[in-house]
Amino acid sequence: MMNKSKQITLTAICLLLASLLSGCYDKPAYSNYAAVQPMGWSADSTINFTLNINDTMPAYRMLLQVRHDDNYPYQNMWVFVDVTDPSRHTKTDTIEFFLADQRGKWLGGGAGSIKLMPVIISDDRKFCHAGEYHISVRHGMRVDKLKGIHDIGIELYVKK
Repeated sequence: MMNKSKQITLTAICLLLASLLSGCYDKPAYSNYAAVQPMGWSADSTINFTLNINDTMPAYRMLLQVRHDDNYPYQNMWVFVDVTDPSRHTKTDTIEFFLADQRGKWLGGGAGSIKLMPVIISDDRKFCHAGEYHISVRHGMRVDKLKGIHDIGIELYVKK
């Protein structure tokens, strides 16, 4: 059992960390979600997003958001993320992340059986050109239909 002063110190540290983390980012500069087909996310189905970058000066944090339920059968997920800039140059990232811990407990947040897992694509992304960027996401799992995925989202935050 923790004594009162240690509990107060731990609470103060948690509040300080939360204020520091929330101070780094405001509301998203871009936020969009696309629904996945109810019968499963097909391996040949690409989810596309289009965003306009007007300000190339700041660094951005780019997040992939995965909304899933208890029917997702795996601990991890592989995705391919293509970012195409206004000059049509494409950069592909292969990302593996975990949706559950070793004991099968879902990570991320949410209420009930629906969970939302944020995944950092880039923590310090600079956009060299102003204009329209296209982002496409496809899963890289070894099944044709990936069950339990509801939505895929992209969020972009200006780094202060």
